[in-house]
Amino acid sequence: MNKTRSILFVAWAACSMHAMAQRLTLDECLAMAYENNPQLRSELKNIEKNQLLIGTAFDAPNTEIELSQDATSGGSMENGVTFSQEFDFPTLYIAKRKVLKTDYLVAKDYYHVQKNELCGNIVSTYHSLLFVKHKVKALERLSANYATFARIAHARFEAGESSRLETMNADRLCAKSDVELRNAKAEWKSLCLRLMSLTGSEEWIEPADDALPVLDTQEVTDELLPALTYKGKWLESELLRSQQSLGMAKQEFMPGLFVAATTQLLIKDFNPYHIERPRFEQGNFMGFQVGITIPLFFGAKRARLLAAKRDVEMAKLRIEDANLQMKQAYADAQNEFQAAAENLRYYEERGLQQANEMARLAQVSYELGDIDYMEYMQNVETASALHIEYLESIERYNQSIIKLQTIKGIL
Repeated sequence: MNKTRSILFVAWAACSMHAMAQRLTLDECLAMAYENNPQLRSELKNIEKNQLLIGTAFDAPNTEIELSQDATSGGSMENGVTFSQEFDFPTLYIAKRKVLKTDYLVAKDYYHVQKNELCGNIVSTYHSLLFVKHKVKALERLSANYATFARIAHARFEAGESSRLETMNADRLCAKSDVELRNAKAEWKSLCLRLMSLTGSEEWIEPADDALPVLDTQEVTDELLPALTYKGKWLESELLRSQQSLGMAKQEFMPGLFVAATTQLLIKDFNPYHIERPRFEQGNFMGFQVGITIPLFFGAKRARLLAAKRDVEMAKLRIEDANLQMKQAYADAQNEFQAAAENLRYYEERGLQQANEMARLAQVSYELGDIDYMEYMQNVETASALHIEYLESIERYNQSIIKLQTIKGIL
């Protein structure tokens, strides 16, 4: 009983979601994703964070305030408040700012990488939905024909006009069509759920378009220039960050700076020896100190410098590897595109025409009595299969173009 209730609940939920479906165009789906997708929103926050961190480039140590009293003297450096401050060498702060600015650039470029990937997934899913939508319609028409065929076959068998074999074949075709139709509808629901997830929507989404377009091949057959892709730009900015970090590691060998100033503060009540401790009456400024801090131990700095050099080498190797992978992926996608284009060309020039002619001749021949109902349905099945194969050829062709566009980042 519990299992039955669970099945009914899932079916009710699916029906409810379908009833409240949003019919959106592709541009509307993309706009919704750019606003709602959690991953993109997270990357935008990361950009804001790195932009704020640029303000931390100048981060000097805390100012030291020291009170000193000399029990044996009056107005002097020993009786006052000393303010002292250490600084890194100015070029180190400049180097830190460059690194932080590059971190901001890396975050922006990575956002575009993620946005391009999300865009490719949404465009791919949307066109797959259009394909499945037309496939479901074709299978529904075929299923209706098979249902009629099964009823006629059973009626003929009961009237003694046909054999049991005809009814069995009719039932087989009807059952096969029903299975294909259920699978297509299940695929439709899965794609709708995927589109919901990609767009960050809490409501059921269906494509508003009805036609199944054949995408334009503009710019997908050109040579790939990895450095101009979103991923290429991101990797180049990571290389720049590694180079800036190397420059900062070199600046760490520079000496630090130290400044201090003392103002007079004589506490008269502090006089343990009961001697005269006169205040200096000409002014409160007692003097200043300026110095440098020199690192005596270079082991850690040298290790960071060597590590930064390795980061630069690794970044260059990542670019080299990514370029090879992108070129290979683009070449594979172009091969898929060429095969899909040839396949689609066949159906557009011959296959679809043959399917229509086969369905027409089967109808005419059956009406003239040249073929029986079983042979007529077999020809209808073949013609319907060709129509579905034509839809599948459009889907493969469109998906190959979307893949090429995603790699190039021109969606």
